[in-house]
Amino acid sequence: MRYFKDHNDGVYIAATPVDGWIEITKSEYDLLNPILSPTLAERKADKQSEIDALEASQYMKRGEREGWLMMFEAQAAAQSVSLETLYGVNPFYKKLKDVNDQVTVLRNAMKEIT
Repeated sequence: MRYFKDHNDGVYIAATPVDGWIEITKSEYDLLNPILSPTLAERKADKQSEIDALEASQYMKRGEREGWLMMFEAQAAAQSVSLETLYGVNPFYKKLKDVNDQVTVLRNAMKEIT
């Protein structure tokens, strides 16, 4: 079987398309199918739980993590050390920065859910 959608985002499973249908992938079908598709709130809650789990694994919430990052970056700037050098020589800064970047990606993904 193949997956199709019409111009109104109605989705269908059929062997052959009807005029005006566009073939789509199984994952596109799953996202467009209102019976299978998670609600926006569920999708956002999933992203938030990923963020919460990531922060819990580091024993540090956003404000504390960002405070440490700002302190390290201010000290580096005062000593004319680039952020790339700081990232390379300070393992604690590197770990915080990596976690912060992961959380930023997840927060941006949450914003894109509409």
